[in-house]
Amino acid sequence: MDNVPMKKCKYCQSDIPVNAKICPSCRKKQKKPMGCLIAIAAVAVVIVVGASAGSGGSKEDSSSEGNVKINKNSTSASSTGTDVESKADSAEDTSSGVVELGDSFETGGLKISFTNCELDFKVSDDKYEFYKPAEGKKYISLSFKFENTGDEDKYVSISDFDCYADNETCEQKYIGKESDFINTNLSKGRTVSFDVFYEVPKDAKEIELEYEADFWTDEKVIIKVQ
Repeated sequence: MDNVPMKKCKYCQSDIPVNAKICPSCRKKQKKPMGCLIAIAAVAVVIVVGASAGSGGSKEDSSSEGNVKINKNSTSASSTGTDVESKADSAEDTSSGVVELGDSFETGGLKISFTNCELDFKVSDDKYEFYKPAEGKKYISLSFKFENTGDEDKYVSISDFDCYADNETCEQKYIGKESDFINTNLSKGRTVSFDVFYEVPKDAKEIELEYEADFWTDEKVIIKVQ
């Protein structure tokens, strides 16, 4: 873990992993360096022009769905709090960018499995109601398993997801007594499982998470919760 490349947070100047999307200290999202984006765009243009010239300007159909491979679980899963692991007989499905309970997806050297969902999560033994949701709100609890399938350490954090209920952003909650995981640098071949909590309206009809699969292109994976 000591050889993980580091950088300075653009806001609080804390040392953070070079590929961290959000600073663990101040929780602010790190902006993309404009110079790097311009350089990447320039390289992409050169590659496209070169490919067109080499093929006589003809265009070929591509079945690529970006940098994400989604593995759909062959068994239907219900969001009632039951753990669901991706099965060996799951079928790959890249026609849809939506992940549901029991599915997994692979991107950027990580395999991420959506293993459990509680749509009305109650904090255990909260006699003094320190974790009481706001009026008209409730907590949801979602469980994920991350596996590093790449060759380098990967930064994993509870802040890797954004939650939306009926297209409105929802506040993430840190409930330490239920899960004390915040972030880690995951070594090659290692796995980590953890829960994330959000406060959502009780009458929400649709709840989704977004996972940023590609920091540079803003490619996202939609995780269907409800």
